[in-house]
Amino acid sequence: MKLKKLFGKILGAGLCMGMLLGCMPGGALQVKAATQPNYLTFTAEEAGSTLSLSWASASDVQTSTDHGTTWSAYARGTTITLANVGDSVSFKGRGFVANNSANVNHVKMTGKIAASGSVTSLIDENGGDPNVTLPNDCFAHMFQDCTSLTQAPELPATTLSDICYVYMFQNCTSLTQVPKLPATTLDVACYHSMFEGCTGLSLTTTKDADHTLAWSVPDTTADLNWNLNMFARCPNVDLGNGSKEPQMNTVYYQTCNHSYGSDGKCIYCGTEKVEDIVTPTPEAAPAAGITNAQPNGGTPTTPNTNNQVAQNTTANVKAPVTGEASQVASVILALLIAGGLAVILVGVCKMRKHCK
Repeated sequence: MKLKKLFGKILGAGLCMGMLLGCMPGGALQVKAATQPNYLTFTAEEAGSTLSLSWASASDVQTSTDHGTTWSAYARGTTITLANVGDSVSFKGRGFVANNSANVNHVKMTGKIAASGSVTSLIDENGGDPNVTLPNDCFAHMFQDCTSLTQAPELPATTLSDICYVYMFQNCTSLTQVPKLPATTLDVACYHSMFEGCTGLSLTTTKDADHTLAWSVPDTTADLNWNLNMFARCPNVDLGNGSKEPQMNTVYYQTCNHSYGSDGKCIYCGTEKVEDIVTPTPEAAPAAGITNAQPNGGTPTTPNTNNQVAQNTTANVKAPVTGEASQVASVILALLIAGGLAVILVGVCKMRKHCK
């Protein structure tokens, strides 16, 4: 009798957990993923663009041309050619330090190239961690004089180091948008002259038709000269009374390289996409006296309507990928199995009793 009561309790618990499992959303039992890789990536916007990367110190620097699926060792200073528009190369490594040496191009480029992903994948091989520890001088002068650079990479680190970004984008004249700077702990001269000479940038203190994207430096713990000459020699940057040095916790507005979502709004600034209205050109009337003459005096051929290709209405829907089961799911599965066994054992007991 006691055994049957125990089985009954197990069965009840298993059934209750099964009901809870059925009510949970599909993603609730997935294991929380580790920080997703966000590799520093360069994409050609002009066919035949080239780039190379150098450094003062780094280890295990590798490249991938298939978005991080396969990797190969990269030799310092090797030139990579991106033959077609849209071709890309990603980088990862450890302990990257560009070195604070004036007039040193740590990245060299030709053509037109947009950077994306996190520059910190050269520090921790991953690039997705905002709490990454940056070495001093790590990205100093990194893109200096890269006039081919049209878009800056992500700079996710929340704690900066001594002169880590000094002169990082100096004279990158093709840049038209300032990246987000989420750091809340700043070190000596970390942003010093970071965008000096970036003549394509435009920032103001007020929002208008041209300046729609809000940008700011959060209220932070700062050190000496953190923003000195940050936008020096940028003629279209006015941060108040002609200043080229942004202040903390102050909203500025810059021009936006719009990227529109499915709702027709820019995913960065929310601006509605303006559709160009194209007026169709009316067809010219046939000239008088011209007939539709056919070769050899034949009659006009009736358009063939029997060989039209049927429209493919089958949607190519990709099934969702289910994540790995968590420990909670494993426990629930074990309870369900135990409940099932309990039902079987109770049935067996009843059969034996009936047979007696």
